[in-house]
Amino acid sequence: MIDTKIQLIGNWFMKVTRGEINDEILLFSTKKSVSFYSIKNSINSIISAVPKQYSTPQPYSKRYNENYTLTESEKKVLEYQHVSAHGYTIYLMDSHNINIIHEIKNYKNKSKNIIIIAANNYLYSDFSRPLLHFHVDSETYEKDNFIHSQDIKNLQHIIETNMQTSIINYTERYKYYLEFFPIVKIIQSNQFNVLENFIFFRLKNIDHDLLLYDTSYHENKFSLNDLIRADIYLLKTYKILTSRLAIIIYRLSFLNLGANKTQIGLFFKKELNVKSTTINLNSLGIEFINEDLSTKNFRGYNLQHPLQTDLTTRIEIAKKLLKAGVDIKIITKATKLQLSQIL
Repeated sequence: MIDTKIQLIGNWFMKVTRGEINDEILLFSTKKSVSFYSIKNSINSIISAVPKQYSTPQPYSKRYNENYTLTESEKKVLEYQHVSAHGYTIYLMDSHNINIIHEIKNYKNKSKNIIIIAANNYLYSDFSRPLLHFHVDSETYEKDNFIHSQDIKNLQHIIETNMQTSIINYTERYKYYLEFFPIVKIIQSNQFNVLENFIFFRLKNIDHDLLLYDTSYHENKFSLNDLIRADIYLLKTYKILTSRLAIIIYRLSFLNLGANKTQIGLFFKKELNVKSTTINLNSLGIEFINEDLSTKNFRGYNLQHPLQTDLTTRIEIAKKLLKAGVDIKIITKATKLQLSQIL
């Protein structure tokens, strides 16, 4: 049984052999420096497994032709190296050169199959293309290959047999891709198990100091996992989203660890139609949640009390004016409402 992520990567390379552009950028993250030779050798080994129907290279544009000369601007962006394996070109980026990353962020909509080799897989929050992420364990490095030989064999098999991966449900994509996670949709559809799984999955490989900055999770005497589970329980049972939980799910969902409380608050106000307020569980008659929240005030969003819409507000004002004896024509003109909406 071949791992789903390996299948997705195999399909990525399969499209390369067909001269097609992938929707995703392939991201290999590693904690160890690797040589360009070992990376190129691994890619060549994978792409050598071309199905018979695609045995002849099919470059679909001059840019994928070996004789095509890169412009100076392209050389600047693609400064690291590009791999031409069996007639198919893949561009390699090394995230250690931050200037190149800034360049390629502005280059994101160009038609290129791109592989990024990165030490930090959370640098890329503003890519318009999803990142198909694969962490390479430095302990499995072999002499001439960046990717483990068994993974290479599996990738070759996927290409040779034209093995197609089934479509990944949107609630599961976070396991394979670094991309925006639809937190509002998840919250509004009450998929709290998905939300919890997403948070703890992303927590594994992220800087906790950056993630928890400016929240009461930071340097809290209670276990972080216990605090998060208690906050999710509060959201699930009482429709109260703590501000600290909102902050970390926003940062994780947008892969933006630098997002501040103001922009996060504006996001949830707009998307959930609710403002952050001071909440006290005792005053709301809510049973004990945990020692951290039950005895103090905290900031949060009470999703049971959404903000009134502009239409609702205008209708209420119109009815009060009508009750006060204001002429109905003046009311409809001032509020831009139909008579049927007021009476």
